Amino acid sequence: MKSSSFYPRTLKEFRTKTGGRSKSFTYNKIHQANRNRLLYFDPTVDGLKTGHTKEAGYCLVSTALRLLPGDGVVARRVLSVVVGEPTESARVRDSLAALNYGYQNFNTLCIYVANQAFTERRVWKGEGKWKFGLNRDAFVTVPRGAAKKIESLLELRELLVAPVFAGDVVGRAKVMIDGRQLAEFPVVALANVPQASFVGRAAPLCHWRVGADLTLRPCT
Repeated sequence: MKSSSFYPRTLKEFRTKTGGRSKSFTYNKIHQANRNRLLYFDPTVDGLKTGHTKEAGYCLVSTALRLLPGDGVVARRVLSVVVGEPTESARVRDSLAALNYGYQNFNTLCIYVANQAFTERRVWKGEGKWKFGLNRDAFVTVPRGAAKKIESLLELRELLVAPVFAGDVVGRAKVMIDGRQLAEFPVVALANVPQASFVGRAAPLCHWRVGADLTLRPCT
């Protein structure tokens, strides 16, 4: 959800607590009661939005941030959207069940480590070898137990001519599971490849195949 990813201050406002059984916050001189009762039942819940209309029933968008089992440092966020509930208590109950289901049945894995080269290859008319990889860690969320089914497909430009500069996008890494694409990440040059001397540029182009090995680990 954009508000939780790009506007972390909103989460601070939405989880504000006051005394008694009333939770409220003040923003822009407006005092607003917080009707998200889920904040009372689970300390990992920190938002986000309640609503009720005759047509839509009782609704709740909730978000929680829980530490990964056995880690104690890294946390994973899960969001739940519940609409059309008959009562306020029902939306709280089903939202908590949805959050628990997400944490219990899915894992988030880091499959590519930032600035770690997949391999090294020569560049046409270039000096030295070209290192390519990702400039940020890449994560995917999969059903628990499905990590062994993950495959990678690395697609690179057929011909690269020096000079190549660090950060230049040279291809894409696709993450597949059971023939379906889960995610796609831009592959970049991790270092500059300057143009070689005249003798170096006259050397024949090396033909090569590309294969990428996945580095599967929890999102640490």
